[in-house]
Amino acid sequence: MAVDNDFIERFEKEIKLLKDLQKAASDGIERAEKRLERIRNGEPREVVFGRVPPKQ
Repeated sequence: MAVDNDFIERFEKEIKLLKDLQKAASDGIERAEKRLERIRNGEPREVVFGRVPPKQ
């Protein structure tokens, strides 16, 4: 069976993209968990999240 280099390159790019997405998701989860912990420790939401504009 011949090796399809184009397929392999595309597949490697897809894997890299998925790893980048995985890292971004992990980083977001970590930030959210830290914020939640700060809120549980009594910090006001406005301090943890900054000023939130009022609902329209």
